[in-house]
Amino acid sequence: MEGIEYKIFEKIKKCGRGKEYFASDFATYGESKSVSKALANLVKNKGL
Repeated sequence: MEGIEYKIFEKIKKCGRGKEYFASDFATYGESKSVSKALANLVKNKGL
């Protein structure tokens, strides 16, 4: 099973630069706290 971070990163990567995202865009990937944490980790580790 793929992790939330991986799913979010892949979705962002597919759309390319310049698109604005909100945590609610990834609501189908898990609970809001999990999505928020995954986004924070991606910003910290992958420089989103």
